[in-house]
Amino acid sequence: MPYITGVTYTLTLTSGLTKKYTFSPKHRGTISNDDISKWIISNNEEAICFLQSANDDYIDGDRGWGFSKDNGIFKIIGGINIDLILHQLKIAKFTEDHNGVWHGYPCNLKRKSDKPSKSILVKWVNNNIISKKEMSKISAYQKCNL
Repeated sequence: MPYITGVTYTLTLTSGLTKKYTFSPKHRGTISNDDISKWIISNNEEAICFLQSANDDYIDGDRGWGFSKDNGIFKIIGGINIDLILHQLKIAKFTEDHNGVWHGYPCNLKRKSDKPSKSILVKWVNNNIISKKEMSKISAYQKCNL
């Protein structure tokens, strides 16, 4: 299904439960110097990333984290320009608003508010998504080559 930016959709999880999700225009378009991360994947790939995150229970309250892999390798899903340097982003953060509508963006792992919660990182280690070393680096806001 071709999803349209700015529209809220009802997405169905494998369990049959549904989640409302909107494709935020704030996180689409050209990567500029405004300190806002932008998706470089399609809206459809963003939806798949969110659904995978929700289906695999990588949700912690009103926040969730996801990723996209190709042949076991983390895909670059977005970017952000910090101090005129383009940073490639491989992890998505999803947030739920007070109306129960989710939206997501590629997260900057060096930003405290974007870092996955400890419980999510532990799940990723237990599910062989990341190594313990990678978990330690992410927890300490260090460069991590996922």
